[in-house]
Amino acid sequence: MTGQAVGAAASLCKKYSVSPRGLGKGQMPELQQLLLKQDQYIPHVVNNDPNDLARRARVTASSEATLEFVESDGGEELTVPTAQVFPISGDRIDRVELLLESIRSSPTKVKIALRPAATIWDFTSEHDLASAEAEVAPGKRAWVGFDLNARVTPERLYWLYVEAIKGVNWMRFGDSGIYSHIALARGKDWWDFWRDVKFEPSRVPVGTMAAKRWDLLTGKYFGGRRWNYITMPGRPLARAFCLRLTPESKPYGPHNVISGVAHPEAWTNIWISDPRQALPQWLELELPEAVASTPFI
Repeated sequence: MTGQAVGAAASLCKKYSVSPRGLGKGQMPELQQLLLKQDQYIPHVVNNDPNDLARRARVTASSEATLEFVESDGGEELTVPTAQVFPISGDRIDRVELLLESIRSSPTKVKIALRPAATIWDFTSEHDLASAEAEVAPGKRAWVGFDLNARVTPERLYWLYVEAIKGVNWMRFGDSGIYSHIALARGKDWWDFWRDVKFEPSRVPVGTMAAKRWDLLTGKYFGGRRWNYITMPGRPLARAFCLRLTPESKPYGPHNVISGVAHPEAWTNIWISDPRQALPQWLELELPEAVASTPFI
């Protein structure tokens, strides 16, 4: 992206006969919009090109996916507060279920709280929209239900905060991050190894992020954050905790393709068809008026 940004900036410097410093003072919004048009992503910058007909189109699709978290055998012990960001399409969260495993010898109370998130990386809110507690049976792994009965704003992100309780694991899953380690162990360059690897689609839902209060374990902050994201060891591949929502959330609708943002941020910003339905699937944009045919980019 850096090279592309430098090239685009150079073209605008020539267009306006200004220095790079002058461009930064006067034409930065134009540079940002040019980069977005060239399929780049800039955090917190939305495509507002008035000539982008797609932004005014009516979008329909053959289907849309439901937010689903994979059930897994791996887990994280709740030694410190742990959290999960997720997108909610509707206006309420009645109930949430967590896949928990207790290694304790007696029933254990687990407490959770629901908080708003501005982006998928945001764990800063300390305002509880709702809270609940439930009992985990000793020596078992099971889905444990928490009744939140919370009214929420549709198409927003929220995060679930689980209080620390030793001896209880919250089951989680992640994308495979072993390829580079295998390549290094074999003495082979990682790029040569990856070239021959067929990667599976990501299992971590788009628009989600998991985090823990690592500072309570280490006594120091990482990156200036109280909450740090949970990734695969050695690689920035996300993990996610196992949870279920009632009612279901459908955050991957077709309207997301004209949001003006091409990356998960304050919302999912992606259309995903229902994986349970047969291919082919389709997406249709109906423009507000007829236009002369031009190349699509």
